[in-house]
Amino acid sequence: MNSEMRLNDVAVKEEPYLPTLMELEAMERSVFEEWIHQASHELQKRQERRDPLFLLKKRIAEIISNPVLTEVQKEACVLHEIECYMWALSQSR
Repeated sequence: MNSEMRLNDVAVKEEPYLPTLMELEAMERSVFEEWIHQASHELQKRQERRDPLFLLKKRIAEIISNPVLTEVQKEACVLHEIECYMWALSQSR
């Protein structure tokens, strides 16, 4: 069964990622530890694909609130984040 997401009015289909309950219970400890590591990266990517604008706003807020960066550095970082978002958006169409 495919789950379907919307990315700025473009349907994005993804295969389910999470294991079934039986698969999860059957995992040995080492396999489960490896799955946790992989899942942390994959689930974050999937979350970004589901709501990229929210996550862009979150990243920009982190940049703006960083007291270590100068205003010029913040502007450069924000511009980079926007450009990455726009590139990803163009790739999804």
